[in-house]
Amino acid sequence: GDPDAPLPSSPHRREVRATAAGYLTKLAAYPIGVAAWQLGAGRARKEDRIHHGAGVRWHKREGDPVAVGDLLFEAFADEPDRFDTALPLLETAAEVGPAALAARPIVRARIDS
Repeated sequence: GDPDAPLPSSPHRREVRATAAGYLTKLAAYPIGVAAWQLGAGRARKEDRIHHGAGVRWHKREGDPVAVGDLLFEAFADEPDRFDTALPLLETAAEVGPAALAARPIVRARIDS
């Protein structure tokens, strides 16, 4: 493929913003993935069409400080009715808590044989 080719885009965009201040304590992959599928980035059956510009972009990582109104997610779709099921999922995908997360080790465990 052509690495300089423009990426596909969708004509419709919606935002999900933070409703609380604090620190991003959780990003749940499952609701984000299902939301992307609902937006058209995946298919339920092999006959379904994939909308190549559809999907979810997130703007905060776990541990980041968050203020009320900060942009958490952008959702993209070719058809505006796809937001009806996707946005409620994205609204549950991020949790904001009062304290920053403790640093986690990069390696969880080592298995020696």
